[in-house]
Amino acid sequence: ITKNGIFSWGRNNCGQLGIGNFECQNIPQKIQFLKNSEEIHFINLGDSYSLLLMNDNEYYILSNAKSSLDFFENF
Repeated sequence: ITKNGIFSWGRNNCGQLGIGNFECQNIPQKIQFLKNSEEIHFINLGDSYSLLLMNDNEYYILSNAKSSLDFFENF
């Protein structure tokens, strides 16, 4: 999280980086759909998902549907 936005990198086989593809990234990539990093209240990162809780209590799950369902069934 920077003043210029929110960036992610690493393994991305489940879309957990939130950058719109499933390609692994060695260089930080800006998460384009998040416009204001100050809106984020909490971030939870797992092997195949990222969960973002926003200040207005909305949330985003960054992952493919299968791994997201597995996460919530085991939560």
